[in-house]
Amino acid sequence: MIEIVFHDVFDSDVFENRYRANFGLSPTRYSIFNTVGLFVVISEDKFDYFIQQLQIFIDTTNHSNPQYHPAIKYIKEFTFYSSEKIIKYKELKPHVIIDFIDNVEIFLNYIQPIERRLKQYLDENEIRDFQDLNNNKIELLNITVNNLKEIADNFDILQSINSYAAGFVKPDIFNLSDKSFGFTISNSSEDLPIIGIIDTGISAETPLRDLIVNTDNNLNLTSTEINIDEANHGTAVGALAAFGKKFYLNPIGSFEADAKLLSIKILNGSSGYIIESEVLRLIREAHQIYGF
Repeated sequence: MIEIVFHDVFDSDVFENRYRANFGLSPTRYSIFNTVGLFVVISEDKFDYFIQQLQIFIDTTNHSNPQYHPAIKYIKEFTFYSSEKIIKYKELKPHVIIDFIDNVEIFLNYIQPIERRLKQYLDENEIRDFQDLNNNKIELLNITVNNLKEIADNFDILQSINSYAAGFVKPDIFNLSDKSFGFTISNSSEDLPIIGIIDTGISAETPLRDLIVNTDNNLNLTSTEINIDEANHGTAVGALAAFGKKFYLNPIGSFEADAKLLSIKILNGSSGYIIESEVLRLIREAHQIYGF
């Protein structure tokens, strides 16, 4: 896989098929408002052509009459998607979440057999895991740094490896994963300042639900519920707004919140189109209803 940073928003409707047909690159994820794309190589010959075109661009001194493929000029930089890119955490915690790539073009020949081999590896090394392959992820408990690095280096379908301090996973009576968060909020009933979170929603499956002041879907530009956060971004921003740094020093126990949260949902996932006028409309509507 390679990660490509574009000079501007990548118009996937127009350019996805061109990148596939010309360069052998198939997208699996967009981020930072479609300015960064993660691509899998589905044709080595076409990918060789891509590298050749990059080299021609590098060697070109006069770009007024370019000899390289015109799509190359939209690329700002690119990098091999290495283990250093995959591993997102700074400090390993007992709870690890691995997200797999999702790409129908390589599912049968690559993703599915590598998933099976990873499960075999986990069993061989007696690493406790909870699979959620329908959502392209697997959760691990108490894995060592060496095992995790070995996974990152050898199983080439990994999108990210994250490690969280505030998530606990244990088996329920049906041996399915039962999640809790390790912290509670002691003053959710108090009259606190309200902070608007303009993001991907705030999950009601976390203790933050007691701080969310709006329960309807009025301040929502998406097709999903306002209390669902599919990107896990608005929830994280909400936690920072409510607790500041004190929560992340040791996110276990009971905490006093500094603010309540107003969820203004403008995206479903980590990328998409944002209509500025609609965002402004929601901000004005929030001001009229909640007075801030």
